[in-house]
Amino acid sequence: MVSSYSAREGGADAEPKTPDGVVTKLAAAQYGNVTRLQALECGLTRHQITARLASGIWTVVHPKVYRIGGAPETRAATAVAGRLYAGDDAWFSHASAARLHGIDPLVPSDRTWLTVPAHIQRPRRPGLVVIRSRRITGFTDTVHDQPVLNVARTIVDLAGMLSAPLFMRVLYDVFGRGLVGVDEVLSAAENFGGRAGLAMLHHAVEEFDPAFESGLEHEADDLFRGAGFSFERQFEIRDEGILIARLDFADEENKIGIEIDGARFHSSQQARSYDRQRDRSLARRGWRIERFTTDDVRRHPKTTVRHIHGIYDEVLRSRTPAA
Repeated sequence: MVSSYSAREGGADAEPKTPDGVVTKLAAAQYGNVTRLQALECGLTRHQITARLASGIWTVVHPKVYRIGGAPETRAATAVAGRLYAGDDAWFSHASAARLHGIDPLVPSDRTWLTVPAHIQRPRRPGLVVIRSRRITGFTDTVHDQPVLNVARTIVDLAGMLSAPLFMRVLYDVFGRGLVGVDEVLSAAENFGGRAGLAMLHHAVEEFDPAFESGLEHEADDLFRGAGFSFERQFEIRDEGILIARLDFADEENKIGIEIDGARFHSSQQARSYDRQRDRSLARRGWRIERFTTDDVRRHPKTTVRHIHGIYDEVLRSRTPAA
């Protein structure tokens, strides 16, 4: 019997010869998760499934959704387990879709968001938000082999979740990187008349100025390069393909991140709260995050550079063994 998630029969490329081997191979493609129906279809009996659960080799994540022994409890594993519970017609949406598309949705990441057809009902589960919708066809995509609503639909969904300043930050991100066009977003929005956030979406699109945010970042980039810093711009931190954060500037080797907080998008209470929460999350991953304002970059560049040099001194001292 296979008792570890990492176990394989005859090597990674060999076809499994036992029901346990088939289940383990399937679970590996689903971040360590398998449904009861899948296990039965792989050849295990109900008694065998019960025995694996009773022994602790498998654990219950959701009703009739199990995690194979040894599989790591990652963000991706939790998300996929939620989708398996919601069913084959479930699509990652809202904040979860945003992260799969490489968009920071600017909301806490402790929940998995899914959208299912309107006729499907699922009992509530901790950590899951399941939205029922009559409009899914035409808005679907696949990212990292996962079913997800497309970028345009995701932007429409986020408009109903975010404050205006946070939503503008998302727009500058997706439009600036060419992930979706303005016309695509407006076309998607036409299908959801009366939905919360649409008036804000239309206003935000009208206000969008591609030169505004990019100008500030270019100034910061010139300042940092002139001071001898070699930061990577728009650096992505991911967990098994799911976006955790995107930093304006980053030194991956020393785990130093620099964020440029323009007052237009970072001054609201919701924005500040999200930024603090994200910084704490990154700190747990070993990152040192420093934030600078528009004034820091434009009016006090020398002070800003000295501060960054001080950060490097602190980081290097912390890694130097005591004599």
